[in-house]
Amino acid sequence: MRFVAAICVALVLVLAPGAAADGGGRAETVAFGAGQLWTTVREGLASVDPASGRTAPTIRTGSYGTVIAATDRTVWQLQPHTLLAVDIATRRVRVRSGLGQAAYALATGIGAVWVPSFDSDTLSKIDARSGARRWRVRVAHSPEAVTTGDGSVWLVSTGRWHKGRGGVMVPDEQGVVLRLDPATGAVRARIMIDRGPTAIAFGAGAAWVLNGRGIGADDSLDRVDTRTNRLAASIRVPHWSTGVAVGRRYAWVVSEPKSAGGTITRIDLRTRRAVTRPIPHSWIPQAVALAAGGVWVADPGVAQLIRIDPHSLRVTKRVSFPVY
Repeated sequence: MRFVAAICVALVLVLAPGAAADGGGRAETVAFGAGQLWTTVREGLASVDPASGRTAPTIRTGSYGTVIAATDRTVWQLQPHTLLAVDIATRRVRVRSGLGQAAYALATGIGAVWVPSFDSDTLSKIDARSGARRWRVRVAHSPEAVTTGDGSVWLVSTGRWHKGRGGVMVPDEQGVVLRLDPATGAVRARIMIDRGPTAIAFGAGAAWVLNGRGIGADDSLDRVDTRTNRLAASIRVPHWSTGVAVGRRYAWVVSEPKSAGGTITRIDLRTRRAVTRPIPHSWIPQAVALAAGGVWVADPGVAQLIRIDPHSLRVTKRVSFPVY
């Protein structure tokens, strides 16, 4: 089970009763594709123009999947046992495929969709056109997140863990990043990282792993050098960090250090200097994406996508989704 996710949902129920009335709020995640920001709503998916903040009519998918990834043609939505593909041009579901096991993360790239299963310790390669599974391979214990870059698939796993008080995850060992061959799933490199990985992103010639999940997580952003396949840096980030995005100059991390009230951290990729600021009227930020010169944060606690200016770190726009 996703024990930290359960805590976050509980916080929504206690602290944001309006969002709770609908079964968990809106804007659990955010992705950028085809010039649009994409996020989740109860009926399916919503798109937002990152320049104007205008929203288009909801694409009804018949799924309350809270994990998405976007390309120039397709938005992929994941419910734990089902994967859907929405054609951006027609705004219709073109693929609906059962996975056979529970999954909570996905990524697109290298002509495929990549779906790790936390429950079965596997990674599946899904054909981006048909939605058919091409292969499934065993990976390190408790795979948490996946991305693509530099011709490889990068998968991060928690390793062994146990349930602490209240059922919360407690990592027992360091996390691990696997660099995988996208054609065969063979492991090209295995890199040990900090404890409690929760997200991974690729950018500036490196894989970046955010460690903030579970009791005793290291609260760090790890840089994995793709030339040496080694851990090159570990940068301190706020407690309970949940999402990371990487641009040409900065990495961006969203966190909920007090379990109610979000922060944004800007990390200079050259100097590794980190600057953290609170996000006003934010509750539990879960994801972050870069689009149209802005930093966009998804916060289901307030059912908003929040735009942050990358220079001043001030909120410049809020896109709200109705709660009913």
